[in-house]
Amino acid sequence: MITAFLERRLDRQEEQLGESLDWMRHILRRSRAAFRKVVRFMPMADHRAIAPRDVWHVARIAAIRHEDCGPCLQIIVNEALHDGVAPAIVHAALSNDADALGPRLDLTRRFVMAVVAHADEAEDLRRQLVAEIRDDAMVDLALTIAGVRVYPTIKRALGYATSCKLVEIHT
Repeated sequence: MITAFLERRLDRQEEQLGESLDWMRHILRRSRAAFRKVVRFMPMADHRAIAPRDVWHVARIAAIRHEDCGPCLQIIVNEALHDGVAPAIVHAALSNDADALGPRLDLTRRFVMAVVAHADEAEDLRRQLVAEIRDDAMVDLALTIAGVRVYPTIKRALGYATSCKLVEIHT
């Protein structure tokens, strides 16, 4: 009965996100305890208290692009659009278009790419970004950069991240 209820909630979440959550059903059917832990983890990846909305979403797109080229990236794109981020910004973030992003958002993208690549310039870029958005907002970025990268890893380990797909920007 509880599993059926949770399955219906996953169905509704799929409709909202526009992507399959079969990997979560897989976890639910194998271990409700593991499923509960995945669900409790989600608020960390979605935490945004003070980071500017566009900065936060560009950070998420950059972080997930490093890990995934399919449904997880599509979900992050859909969430950005649903949250009011301009389609032009989303497209620029997906295509690494520094000019279209503008200085602050491109700095965000470069910072995230340096973080996920463990690049030496990450600290210098972090300092520059702190000057733009405040140090408090970096907590939001740190949590979401780390958090969104977890899902593709879980999916890959369970055999649910087997192919890439073209990301669509629905306006």
